[in-house]
Amino acid sequence: MVTGIATLVSRITGLLREILYAVMFGASAFMDAWLVTFKIPNFLRRLFAEGSFSQAFVPVISEYKHKRSHDEVRQLVDEVAGTFGVLLFVVTAIGVIAAPIIIFAFAPAWHDQPDQWHAASAMLRWTFPYLFFISLSALFSGVLNSYNKFALPAYTQVIMNIVMIIVTVWIAPKAANPGMALAMGVFVSGMLQLGFQLPAVIKRQFGLDEETTDELVAEATEAEHEAIDLYHFTSLINRSLEEDGRRRVVEMMWEMVYADGRVSEFERNLIWRAADLLGVSSRERIELGQRVASRQEID
Repeated sequence: MVTGIATLVSRITGLLREILYAVMFGASAFMDAWLVTFKIPNFLRRLFAEGSFSQAFVPVISEYKHKRSHDEVRQLVDEVAGTFGVLLFVVTAIGVIAAPIIIFAFAPAWHDQPDQWHAASAMLRWTFPYLFFISLSALFSGVLNSYNKFALPAYTQVIMNIVMIIVTVWIAPKAANPGMALAMGVFVSGMLQLGFQLPAVIKRQFGLDEETTDELVAEATEAEHEAIDLYHFTSLINRSLEEDGRRRVVEMMWEMVYADGRVSEFERNLIWRAADLLGVSSRERIELGQRVASRQEID
């Protein structure tokens, strides 16, 4: 009953969304570009989120829930979500980088229309990450459905329609580039769809009550806001120091991590990331690390 009502609401809001597209923007070049860029992640969504993966995952987790311990179920979800998330991240990164090539594959005629091609490529860089969000959202829906929680996943699909209606009526008409506003709306709706289910999945995964789950989510959000932004930190150093000074910063980082006589993989990766942002080459970074290591052995 709940799923049926949610599907009906989704269909009605989806129809309203399409009507508003036609009324507000009609047939235009940017709408052609927008429709192509919106179609691509939705096409891939059917392959990643609604294909054989979805059909295979739900029966497996249902079997685990009835025959295995809670810890085994949690481990299954963690491993599947981790592997699936990494795969989706790689595919999304490739899609964002190769947006012009993908647009050419779906609309080859636009190669002779540079403005249309570039506009569609820019929009796709905002709409393609929707694949990441909606596919993980589909995974979470499967987890919640296995626990007989149908209302939350069912109404998740309505979120996008509501967001896009708001963008279409109040935001895109006032934007300098309505197509980009719509594309950004897709990105935001994907994040909201994923975030809408995340607290419930956390609660199920770790056996937490609602109050504790809300507290953990709030603490994580606060910690993210207070976290050190490595990009802005290194940007400040780049503006303040010459090349020799930036190399000295990397050398000092090596000295700090070698202080206890060993270097972990995490520390190596952190120095690699910082050196890259500071404009210190891989060769110099390695040489600096070897120099510090040799000094430590001498000492």
